[in-house]
Formats: sequence, C-alpha cells, structure tokens
Amino acid sequence: MKIIGLSNIRYELDNLKEIPHILFVGARGTGKTTLAMYLAQTKHKNIHFLTGNTLKKQDMLATFVTLEKNDIILIDEIHRLRPEVEELLYQPMELFKLPIQDKSGNHLLLDLEKFSLIGTTTKPSKLSKPLLSRFQLTLHIPHYNIRELARIVRTKYNISQREALLVASNTITPREALNLAFRVVQLGGNIQKNLEFIGYKFGLSKTERYYLKIVHKVGKISKRSLASALQIDEDELDYIEDKLIHKGLVEITNRGRSLTIKGMLKIKEMLK
Repeated sequence: MKIIGLSNIRYELDNLKEIPHILFVGARGTGKTTLAMYLAQTKHKNIHFLTGNTLKKQDMLATFVTLEKNDIILIDEIHRLRPEVEELLYQPMELFKLPIQDKSGNHLLLDLEKFSLIGTTTKPSKLSKPLLSRFQLTLHIPHYNIRELARIVRTKYNISQREALLVASNTITPREALNLAFRVVQLGGNIQKNLEFIGYKFGLSKTERYYLKIVHKVGKISKRSLASALQIDEDELDYIEDKLIHKGLVEITNRGRSLTIKGMLKIKEMLK
C-alpha cells in the first residue's frame, strides 16, 4: 500500500518497534483509516474493523475473546462510542485483561492476547480523559498540499497533471479530491467546464461561496443559524469552515466569524 504525503507520520509509523495504542486525529477523508491499514499491512498484523457509533458491548466482547497475539483493533469514530462500551476498553488497553462475571456472579479478569487499539476521530475534544490517557501515541493528520492531492487523484484517474491540479485546487482532503474527480471524469470532456457545471467556481463549491457571502453581509451569526441558512448540518458546517480556514478565507474567534483580507478579495473576485 502506497501513502502519498504525510512523510513525517509515515516515518514515525515505519520505525515503530512495536505498535502501541494509537489515536489518529484529523478531518474526515484525510486518510486516518488508510494509515491504520497501512500500518497493519507493513507490520504484517491482523486488523479488526469496528465503528464507534454502531458498536455494542457484546460486539466488543466478541472481538476481545477472538483476538490473536498482536492483532490490531481499529475503532472508527471512536468519539461516538457508547459509555458502557468505552468503559469496557479501559482494563484491556492498560492491562490486557477483560473483566467478566461468571455464572455465580463472581467478578474475574480474563487474560487477553496483547493487542494494539487504533482509534480515529474528527473530534478529539469529545473523548473522555480516561480514554485519551490510554493512547500512547496521538498523531494529528495535517492538511495535504495541492500537488499531493493531484498525485492522489492521478493514481486512480487517467487525467493530465493540469487537470488533476484543477480538481485538487477545489479540495483539501484525498477523499474529497477523489470524489470530485469521479464526478468530473464521468461527465467527460473538459474538466474545467465540468467543474463549473457542477457548481465549482473560484476554487469553491456553491455552498462555500454562499457561506462567504452570508458572513460578508451578516457579520456575526451563530453556528446553528449559519447551518440552517446553508441547509446543512453542523458537522458539515465544521468541515466547510475547516476548509475555508485552511484556504485563508475565514477566521473564527471569540467574537465570531469574519472574512480575512484574502476572503474579502475572494468576494470581490466573485462579484466581478
């Protein structure tokens, strides 16, 4: 498996003598799950895939008792675990022992095979301190540059470097770049015209341009009101704001949201 970009993270993972409990933090679509798969592949380990928001206590128990030595457990969206499932992780992560109750009601500790737990999250602030403290390594996934995103696009689609850069300039994550490339390639013909046809202009989607216009006209506005005006949920708004902040168009402070100088120039460009 080839990973494009993230050279510092790849170097650290490649040089691990043993795999600790790892928390990957980053925006959606940045490759957190891909990094976990890369680690499992390069270290020749089995990996068990679980999803935080759907994971039940019995599923977690079943995973623990079927572990083989040095397996990896991957929990995607670990910040969305139910409290009773999260609490079940504490002793296994720290002691490799699973608390159980026998038929007589006696509390016992079942020895587990040594394993590594990898969690992925877009919202580390929503993880409890007891869970956070059990991760020996926390890696924050940085934003990709446009050339890296273009290289990722070209690994899957047979388009020119210029066309790949056009697609990449409208995105900030590999998943977003690949999804956008799929749309414009499926339409056939000119990539630039296809981007405009599906609503991308000035390096922004229609929703992102509307966001800038609202903030420019209204000024202070609550997150809920802004999400309502854009007809998106607050998680989607978080992603858009992360993208606009990364592009240097918006800043968010205690006083609210405002356009940067670059954002004001973008508005002028859009109004021409």
